[in-house]
Amino acid sequence: MNKKIVNEKGITLSVLVLTVVVMALLITTIGISVSSYGDVKTLKTFYNDLQIVREKTDVYYEKNKELPVSEEITFDMVTLLGDSRNENDGEVYYKLDLSLLDDMNLTYGINNTSNNYYIVNEESHNIYYYPGITVSGETYYGISDVSQDVTGVSFNVPSYELKTEVTATVTDDVPNIQLKVYADINNANIAHYKFKIDNEPWTEAQTQNSYTFDNLNQYETYTVSMVIVDRNGNEIYATNNGLKVTIQKLPINLTIDGKTTGTYNNPLIPAGFYAVDENNAVWKSSDGYKNGLVITDEIDENGNSIGNEFVWVPVDGEIVKFERHDFGKGLALSSCSETVPTEITTSVTKNGGFYIARYEAGISEDMPQQKLTSNSTTTYGNGTYKPVSKKGAYVWNYIQWGTSNNDSTPGNGMVTIARSMYPSNDKNYGVTSTLIYGVQWDTALKFIGAYDVGETGYDTYATDSTGMGNFNGTSGSDDIANSTEPDVCGAREGFRQKNIYDLAGNVFERTMEKYSSYRVSRGGHYGSLAKERPVAYRDHGPADKSSVYVRFPSRSLYKRTLNNK
Repeated sequence: MNKKIVNEKGITLSVLVLTVVVMALLITTIGISVSSYGDVKTLKTFYNDLQIVREKTDVYYEKNKELPVSEEITFDMVTLLGDSRNENDGEVYYKLDLSLLDDMNLTYGINNTSNNYYIVNEESHNIYYYPGITVSGETYYGISDVSQDVTGVSFNVPSYELKTEVTATVTDDVPNIQLKVYADINNANIAHYKFKIDNEPWTEAQTQNSYTFDNLNQYETYTVSMVIVDRNGNEIYATNNGLKVTIQKLPINLTIDGKTTGTYNNPLIPAGFYAVDENNAVWKSSDGYKNGLVITDEIDENGNSIGNEFVWVPVDGEIVKFERHDFGKGLALSSCSETVPTEITTSVTKNGGFYIARYEAGISEDMPQQKLTSNSTTTYGNGTYKPVSKKGAYVWNYIQWGTSNNDSTPGNGMVTIARSMYPSNDKNYGVTSTLIYGVQWDTALKFIGAYDVGETGYDTYATDSTGMGNFNGTSGSDDIANSTEPDVCGAREGFRQKNIYDLAGNVFERTMEKYSSYRVSRGGHYGSLAKERPVAYRDHGPADKSSVYVRFPSRSLYKRTLNNK
């Protein structure tokens, strides 16, 4: 049976820090001497098994909100644990059901029989092993037993640190990603080395202190280990054995269809969001940059998106840089200005990109009207109603940038509403939403224009958006601009670029960029011409004025870098 646990326990920051310090002290003081090696190896193996079981148990509990157990342990068995019991333990213990845990690679307790199993405490989730292990006449049941004994042993062989290095080679445009595992150590008493990746077998005896694993996958995480075998047959482990290595970016530039891919980071999926694999936007492949990865904050029971959707804009700093750009349309860049918060630039640099809303900012279903026909700032601009980024929603127009021209305290308006979508103090998501900045708009256009792999229109998209949006002479009108029909404006497939809809045309998008005392708008609108006011066009208008032509996108969504999840 799976026992449901009502009293959920977490781990405090102070406890976590203390645990890390104790483990560091434990590992760095351990060397190997011949006389004590056998006992130390046994205790270390047992200690690692207990850690693995605890880690898997915690993962199961986080996912299922119940412990992976089969039956309650009798009082006599609990008494047998004696001083091994932790002071944080409650009175109830259960037998773990290892069959419910994935990828268990253990030395002890793998039989999981009536005389060989692991025990978990209901309240603390501490793990114990029955019948325990006996070393030098002493029996050990839990982690606290092992750590006390091992830290009390004196050793005289220095420890070493495991290191890694990622490289890659290309044959016929196919990358071979390699991971070198090594240690800077040279000792005449070393006989050979062994290396391991994930759950694969150990390599045969190696005479060199490094080994290279190849044919690996980008953006995957690997666990690597290295063991030194001395001339007496003793195995010496690194202080950081079992090191986890994530290949964050391809360390080479591939050329596909005449275009260089760059070295993009794996798109970050924030807490509370899910990836939407649409139009083969699979970033684990070498050509995954071709379409922007889509994420959503809500899915149904079948895994389909029913929430707000955003598109990842990758920034590699080489081909696509995070910077404003003058496309030669509308206001000159030199006459416009903006101050981008440090949190945004830091997040883009750290995470290799940012998200923008997939659709124009829409009216949420809980608003009391379906289509805005007059100034909505007073009624709806205070952040009470949050915008949506969903297919088929009416665009949110007739709203001021803010009642104040101050960036930090703009007053009621589109800036306040954009920030209310995912406020910075919201603990449910690891993101912050803002009204889009000019640098984000320009970076998105550079991303769209940087690659034309098998697609058309990108070379002139920014400066001539003909056929790429709802403009005058295309079928543009206010009715179409506010339509909720799936294949009309707001969701027309022909107007989608890199999975982003309606950057060009339909209605102007107000930004955080300034022109004197005015605010800059981008993208043109349904009453303008595609060549005159394309997607890169910079226009301006008073911050305290609204129009049917102007709506705000809430396009910017970035990963919070302070107190992030």
